Amino acid sequence: FEVVTGNHEDDTMTDGFVLNHAACLPDHLGATAGPGSQYGVEYSFDYPAGAPLARFIMISPELKVNGTTYHYVPGNPHYTWLKDTIDQAHASGIPWVVVGMHFPCLTAGQYGCVEGSALMNLLADFFYAYLDPRVVVR
Repeated sequence: FEVVTGNHEDDTMTDGFVLNHAACLPDHLGATAGPGSQYGVEYSFDYPAGAPLARFIMISPELKVNGTTYHYVPGNPHYTWLKDTIDQAHASGIPWVVVGMHFPCLTAGQYGCVEGSALMNLLADFFYAYLDPRVVVR
């Protein structure tokens, strides 16, 4: 298993700190960190490594770790990294892309889309582009 930040493991440290958890439960799958980030916060890995069937991308939208808030909006380096990492998976012929994060955007619960519409729209656009290659993701 791999770890990713939740709202209790960010700079609030309510239930510990994600980087301490990541040190205790280190990456064993060859994760590549996002810009200025590290394993446990924002990273990706292909599985299986030799002939990947899936790229897993773990993100920490709207969470603050080590003073950096991870915004996923156009023009932000985290958004660009996510988009490029998905694009590279498709260009490499990796059939599955899985984006994992703590907060769900689509929920029947009491919370709204904490991550924001820009991130949700990016992921939805990639989904539709996968179904119809004529769709262009911006």
